[in-house]
Amino acid sequence: MNVALLIGKHNSGGVPGKNYREVLGRPLVEYPLMAAHYSKLVDKIYVSTDSDIIKDIAKKYDTRIIDRPSELARSETPTETVFEHAYTFIKEECPDVKYIFLMFANSPDILPKFWEKAVNILEKNPSFDSVISVSKYNMFSPLRARKLNADGSTEPMLDLNKLGITNTFDRDALGDCFFADFGVQVVREKCLQDTSKGSLPFKWLGQKQGTIEKEFGFDVDAPWQIPVIEFWLKENGFTVEKTPYDS
Repeated sequence: MNVALLIGKHNSGGVPGKNYREVLGRPLVEYPLMAAHYSKLVDKIYVSTDSDIIKDIAKKYDTRIIDRPSELARSETPTETVFEHAYTFIKEECPDVKYIFLMFANSPDILPKFWEKAVNILEKNPSFDSVISVSKYNMFSPLRARKLNADGSTEPMLDLNKLGITNTFDRDALGDCFFADFGVQVVREKCLQDTSKGSLPFKWLGQKQGTIEKEFGFDVDAPWQIPVIEFWLKENGFTVEKTPYDS
């Protein structure tokens, strides 16, 4: 059995109410729910939330609601703790769960075909604990990253000498820069059994991740990202009037 698990809380940072902010006439959270609902790989959909609004939206897609306690809905709550809490609930109902399709309420850039690719990768590579989607953003090379000091000065976020960068700046010196975009997160059950065994910074993904490359995508955390994600949705067949799932 495979299950989809979506997490999202009522009070969100960056963009207030972002998880149910409308894009193309639908709340953001509805897009990953649609993907799970129409995926042939998903046998059951779970939603972990403290939000009555998200619960009402999720009811349209035959979901099982996991009430997220207030102590797990704080801004400082580690994401892996939320997943572990939900996994305990899921395991009681689905003891034979194999793959878990993890979804964020503010990550609408997901389609069932991506999950099909991810499962195929996991089936062929037993050493992979999970498969995630990544997007290439060379303009955000770590070589450009800066940190601000208390006195207002700035310095490189990375020790460039350790990277062998000692002279002329070259943003391509590290090669292509890929960032996890959180559209695809397919994990083996063991990843959520004990997230302390996973690697930082995303401990719920286990130690070794396979990848699917997407053109672009991200979880929405700032107002400027909303028109970009709307563009992604349009490029993939969504409009106000229709979706790619319409027969």
